[in-house]
Amino acid sequence: MKLTTDEIRQIEKFLDVKGMVYVDLRFEILDHLILQIEEEMNSLGVDFEYAFLQVTKKWNSYFSNSSSLLFGLTFSAPKLVIDKAKKIYLKYFIICTLACLFLPVINNEVEISTFLTCVFFGIILLFSIVSIIMFNKIRKSRKKTVYSFIAKTQLLSVITYPVSTIFIFRGLYTSLWLLFIISILLYCSIVFLKKHQKIIKQFN
Repeated sequence: MKLTTDEIRQIEKFLDVKGMVYVDLRFEILDHLILQIEEEMNSLGVDFEYAFLQVTKKWNSYFSNSSSLLFGLTFSAPKLVIDKAKKIYLKYFIICTLACLFLPVINNEVEISTFLTCVFFGIILLFSIVSIIMFNKIRKSRKKTVYSFIAKTQLLSVITYPVSTIFIFRGLYTSLWLLFIISILLYCSIVFLKKHQKIIKQFN
């Protein structure tokens, strides 16, 4: 038995209530819910309302509001969103974290001229500005994806990065280290924007 248009709309309203506005997950979950409800109706011979309640009850735990230290406890979203966001962002976070461990190891610094320091800071500032523009573009997009959630949580970090570098600049190795960190953030912003736009186009 196939669901009617009104019944599918009821499922969509359920997803709205649960905060599933992220299109890359929403359509995937919608398909799962439709198939499971249809299967419940066909195998048990029950009506839509009963099947809807039974299936959504099983899914409720996945829609519970959740947060993660990875993105900051102030940012919350349905558990499914947090879990997918972690899978996407974790590898970049690990690279940045491992890179941060090198800073205390830098003991024998090589002094650089004021001009070269300004060049490094200029590049870092440029990379930061481009990253901010990219992340903000994802965040402000009318249609949301999991990349929108990640961009929203990381925007403040990218904004404050150039300011924090002023207090860390010590020499050549530190400058290269700072440049490496912001390069990762820049790479993330470019990749995330491309993937976000691809998903939006796919579900347009």
